[in-house]
Amino acid sequence: MVLIIPSRKVRNHLTSENIIYFVSDKKRNEDEDWITDKFGGKKIADANIELERKIDLSTHKNLEAILYMWLKTYVEHSGFENTYQWIGDIKKSNDGETPEELYLYEIILSNNASST
Repeated sequence: MVLIIPSRKVRNHLTSENIIYFVSDKKRNEDEDWITDKFGGKKIADANIELERKIDLSTHKNLEAILYMWLKTYVEHSGFENTYQWIGDIKKSNDGETPEELYLYEIILSNNASST
């Protein structure tokens, strides 16, 4: 299954650094896969996708504060300037909400097809 990374900033980080940490509200298969920028988009690169951790926020009242604590370790390789920007993008991708269950994936580039 293809991994769609809509953010140009995040894709650029991946193609320049060969690694990103990516958050999704859906559990996905871990394996070799390919990356694109949009549904039906062209292949940008092959990458290895591994689940770093499941983030369960369901028992917490302040979801963003707990999410901040989980993500601050990974923000350097997220493609975002800071953790708040990353959380903002997660919320934007989820209709303005912070999901109670998230999956943090380590994405390592297998080959660099382009830097889009």
